[in-house]
Amino acid sequence: MRMGEGYKLIRNDWVGFLGLCLFLCFLGISVLGLLLTRGSEPILDPKKVRLHEKLKPPMCKASPETIANEKLPFGRFLLGTDDLGRDVFARMLQGAYVSMSVGFVSVGISVLIGVIIGGISGYYGDRNIGLITFLSLLLLIAGIILIISSNRSLGLLLSCLGVISLLLKKTRFLKQMDRQFIDVDSFIMRIVDIMLCFPSFFLILTVVVVLPPSIYNIMIVIGVTSWMGTARFVRAEFLALRELDFVKAAKLLGLSDMKIIFVHMLPNAIGPVLVSATLGVASAILVEAGLSFLGLGVPPPHATWGNILSDGKNYLFDAPWLTFIPGFTIMLVVLSFNLFGEALRDMVNPKLKS
Repeated sequence: MRMGEGYKLIRNDWVGFLGLCLFLCFLGISVLGLLLTRGSEPILDPKKVRLHEKLKPPMCKASPETIANEKLPFGRFLLGTDDLGRDVFARMLQGAYVSMSVGFVSVGISVLIGVIIGGISGYYGDRNIGLITFLSLLLLIAGIILIISSNRSLGLLLSCLGVISLLLKKTRFLKQMDRQFIDVDSFIMRIVDIMLCFPSFFLILTVVVVLPPSIYNIMIVIGVTSWMGTARFVRAEFLALRELDFVKAAKLLGLSDMKIIFVHMLPNAIGPVLVSATLGVASAILVEAGLSFLGLGVPPPHATWGNILSDGKNYLFDAPWLTFIPGFTIMLVVLSFNLFGEALRDMVNPKLKS
C-alpha cells in the first residue's frame, strides 16, 4: 500500500488518527526528555534533591532560593515535587524517554527473533531433522539458557557439546544414527508452544531477579520472552507465500534461499508483523512499568513512570498527583499504541483496498 492511500485510510478513521497523534506527541515528548534531562548539567535535573520543597502540588511556585539557583519553567514546579523534593515534571520527561526506549528496543529484539524463527519455520518447515541434530540443538538451547541464567560453567559445557556434536554429525558413525526424527516446522512450533505455556510476566520476573539490574537487561529480557507471536505471524504468511507463483519462479531462476526469503517473501509478509510490533510496544511499556513498580525494573538514578508510581503509593492521600500523573500517562500511551495498532491492522488488511 502506498503512503498516500494509507494516510487517507487513517484520516477517515478518527479513532486511529487520534491514536497516531497521541503516539507522535509522546514520541516528541520522549525526545524532548532526552535533550532536557541528560548530561552532567541538564536543563531540568530529575535527580536534584530539595528537601525544603518536598511534596509541593502541581503549578506551585518555587522558593526564591530555588528560582535563583535553578532553571525552572516559569519558576514553578509544573507537576509538583515528590517526597525528596525532586521535580516530577523532569522525572516524567526522563521516564518518557526511558519507557519509549525500552518499548521500541525490546520490540525490535522480539521482531528480529520472531522474523528469523518464523521465516525458517515457514520456508524450511517440511525438511527433516535427524536425531543427532535434534539432540545437539537441545543441548545448545539448554546451554544458552543456563548462560543467561548466570550458570555459565554448565551452560558453556552444554553449548560446547552441542556445537561439537553438530560438527561431528557427518562422521560415518554418527551419520548412521542421524536418522529422520522430526521436521523443522514441528520442532520450532513445539518450542513456541513451550514458551507460550509460561506466563510471560512471571517468566520475565524470574529472569530479571537472576540478572543484575540494568536498563539493557530489561530490554533484552522483554524482547527475548515476547517473540512467539511474531514468529507465528511470519510462519503463517510464509506458508501461504511459498506456494505462490512468484516464489516458485524465483526458485526456478536459481535464486538463493536467503534472497528469496528476505527480498521476495519478507516484504509481502511484513504487514501483520508491523501491527503486532505496534501493539507489542504498548505491552513492553506496561511490563517495564510493572517491573519498576515492583522495584525490579530500571534501577536508580533513572526515573521511569513505574518507579514514580511506586514512590507515590505511600502518599496517595497527601500527594495524589504522584500516583495519578504517571498512572494516567501510562494509560494514555498504551491507549494510543493500541488505537494506532488497530488502525494499522485495518490499513494492511487487503479487503479494505477495494
